Amino acid sequence: RPTQVPLWLAVYLKQRNKCDVQVPIWLDIDFLKKVRAEERHEDFKDKFSETIPYYYYEIGRLLLSACKNDFAKPQEVMSILEDIKEIRKEKLLRKLKAIDPDTPVQFLSFVGAHELSQLRPVFQEAYGIINKMQAIKDKAEQD
Repeated sequence: RPTQVPLWLAVYLKQRNKCDVQVPIWLDIDFLKKVRAEERHEDFKDKFSETIPYYYYEIGRLLLSACKNDFAKPQEVMSILEDIKEIRKEKLLRKLKAIDPDTPVQFLSFVGAHELSQLRPVFQEAYGIINKMQAIKDKAEQD
């Protein structure tokens, strides 16, 4: 009988052969193909699809590794997920290159956790440099 449980519990039970996992609708091959097409579409050149969850890549990878036999075509699902990840990464890099120096804050709606985690080291380094420059400027103004 189907029931909803947290993802970690579903994976735990699946590893012990105590359940079958019902693959989320958004991990269906046809659905993912539509998302990939939407991400590639010219109208979405500067936007990210709203139809997949924030942790789409992480959840997809976890389910594909732990529940592979619950997918009809796991290799194809993984391939499409990788395509979506790469398309979104390219979009994010394009958006970052187009940042106006006068207004450096860029609105990034519907960016996934995976994309943000790739940017985190870059932002940490950039903000570190900005803070050092600001400290030098403040010290020069005091002298």
